[in-house]
Amino acid sequence: MRSSTSTNTRIPVAILIALCSSLQGVLVWSAKEPCSYSDVSGLAFCNTSLPVRTRAIDLVSRLTTDEKIEQLMMEAPPIERLHMDAYNYWSESLHGVLSYCSTDDNKTRCPTCYPMPIGMGATFHQNLVHRMATQISSEARRFFVQDAGKNTSSLQDRHVVGLDFWAPNINIVRDPRWGRAAETPGEDPFLSGQYALSYIKGMQQGDDDPSYLKTIATLKHFAGYSLEHWNGSNRMSFNAIISDQDLAQTYLPAFQVGITQGRAGSVMCSYNAVNGVPSCANDFLLQTLLREQWDWDGYVVSDCGAISYVYRPHKYKPTPEQAVAASLQAGTDLDCGNYYQHLKGAMQNELITETDLDRALVRLFSARIKLGMFDPWHMQPYMNYPPDIIGHPSHVETALQAARESIVLLKHTQNVLPLDKKNGTKIAVLGPHIHAKAALCGTYHGTVPSNMASPLEALQAKFATVFGMEGCDINSNNTDGFAAAAQHAKEADVAILFMGTSTAIEQEGKDRYEIGLPGVQEALIDAIAQVQNKTILVLINGGPLDVFAAKDNPHVVAILEAFYPGMKGAEAIVDVLLGTYSPSGRLPYTMYKKDYVDQISMTDMSMTSGPGRTYRYFKGEVVYPFGYGLSYTSFEFKFLDHHGLDGEITEFKGPQYRVNVTNTGPRASDVSVLAFVSFEGSDKEFACPLSQLFGFQKIHLQPNESKTVFFSVAPASLKCYGLAQQSLSSPVGTYSVTVGSEHQYFHYYANASISTASAEAE
Repeated sequence: MRSSTSTNTRIPVAILIALCSSLQGVLVWSAKEPCSYSDVSGLAFCNTSLPVRTRAIDLVSRLTTDEKIEQLMMEAPPIERLHMDAYNYWSESLHGVLSYCSTDDNKTRCPTCYPMPIGMGATFHQNLVHRMATQISSEARRFFVQDAGKNTSSLQDRHVVGLDFWAPNINIVRDPRWGRAAETPGEDPFLSGQYALSYIKGMQQGDDDPSYLKTIATLKHFAGYSLEHWNGSNRMSFNAIISDQDLAQTYLPAFQVGITQGRAGSVMCSYNAVNGVPSCANDFLLQTLLREQWDWDGYVVSDCGAISYVYRPHKYKPTPEQAVAASLQAGTDLDCGNYYQHLKGAMQNELITETDLDRALVRLFSARIKLGMFDPWHMQPYMNYPPDIIGHPSHVETALQAARESIVLLKHTQNVLPLDKKNGTKIAVLGPHIHAKAALCGTYHGTVPSNMASPLEALQAKFATVFGMEGCDINSNNTDGFAAAAQHAKEADVAILFMGTSTAIEQEGKDRYEIGLPGVQEALIDAIAQVQNKTILVLINGGPLDVFAAKDNPHVVAILEAFYPGMKGAEAIVDVLLGTYSPSGRLPYTMYKKDYVDQISMTDMSMTSGPGRTYRYFKGEVVYPFGYGLSYTSFEFKFLDHHGLDGEITEFKGPQYRVNVTNTGPRASDVSVLAFVSFEGSDKEFACPLSQLFGFQKIHLQPNESKTVFFSVAPASLKCYGLAQQSLSSPVGTYSVTVGSEHQYFHYYANASISTASAEAE
């Protein structure tokens, strides 16, 4: 989908429902509900006692063929004879509602901007992800109410909000060059699946009435999407050649969790083709997998313009009519665009039938009925959020806490951190991100509040003596500022450098060719470190960066990875620097060395070819590994006991472990407890990942406090790819479970039973 990297990005408006106003936070509608008109109120689609599908079928049966075709496109027009209002399906909520600030009740309230998903992935805190999504959906409902009455055709430049949201993005960060890494939770399928599960539940399931959806979440981009524009290949025409093994082990599992467990209301098919078939016309993906194997009844929406690309540039079908027919029959119900206008010609040429139209429309109208769009407003559990729910203090506090938990401490020497602000510490704040504000929100964000702090401002609020200058730009070769920056650093007690990337370098439509710090940033770090032996590096970025030179430099005493931390990111970084919060983030991807990009083409979708991809298959030396992260305190992990199942392994049962975690250091801190499993055998008939995350928990511990965490190895985590049977199964042999530096072994036998062995520390 088109990226939203600034507040003036064109986002189509959402909905014409009814004129409304707010009085002391209570909704007052100034127009009739759609089904309150006497000529339609008695029809089945208005009967709330009937099943949703029955209502949808009745509604679809009342439409003409031309009306049906129009309703299959993103900007669905009104049908006045049925009192149906216009509806625009496109709204965004990747890490906050993409909208202008509200001026409801004459007060300006801006949508909360949380850390980008790559940072949320680094928290390894699913309750926090759920809380964020719950708050986003509450703000979305309020925006929806206040924007009721806006016309979809007259406000094309407005960020008017509907109730269908095209998030989360759960594609795997298979290559560090990918421009959209920041939009995802990371490189691990299990982490991405759990993220999707928490996000979907927060967006769709409110506490008031389970018969209604709060909003609809859309899993994207299905499937095998992780290339923008690289070396002549672009996402619109790219054919992703993916083996059955990689589909089963890497590219599909997160989507399967989001569908089978999360019950996402919508899925977005991607621009690319998979093994020669465009995703939006791919019967295997959209019908065999989604509908049949995963038993899903939601709707599929194309990425914007993707239906037209089935015709050109994919050239999958020779005419526009054949392209739209193939897409509709494969299972793409909604066209984000207007290319489905060719369905009329497809009907005339007998390429599709009325039944094909009806099938897609029943799915779309079922979704709108579940959202309450055809029911009396007084029945709606989510229509009465007050104006101040937008940017509510509790939401801002969640954004701050999420930013704190997302920060990963990569390096810490000489005990420089936490900083001491009581002794007149002089701080030199340098680097191209010192003035960053909206840039801290990355992409797909709404208007940021005017009082948002930059890193420089956040530090100035805490320290009496702060000198600030950039020293260089993000991506230029100009070194004119080096001398002055070095002088500031020399005169200070500590130098803090805010470096990284920006949406000018990595974003939707733009991949990187190199994974080092762009421009002359690395040279500036070296220049500062030569004159200041207490240099701290803070990274603001999306995709992985090679910071080996800084890691290896003894004068760079600390490195923090902050990703794109959102509207409260600057304050969160300062909280970590001061020790107000002890860092607990873990890397959600591998940080490779620069030469990685020379070893494998970005168009190679194989996870195992060349040096391998992600921690699950890469065997080389890394700068920092997946799951890495330091703290201001220390922790001890110990398996308390272990027991496996004596009987057959089922879909839901596997070996179970209790792990005791003790804070052995001087500070209270959160800790992310990550659990991995690996096959220790050498069965050449199976292709297994080197290691696989199967569980994680976030806990808080005071000094000397212990807590017990429980892990159950999901049988899916034991699955390897059987080369002979061409399917997933569990090879016979020994498996290792790792938590921290502690190992536990269990043996899987041919009769599907498990026995366990004693723990062993590294």
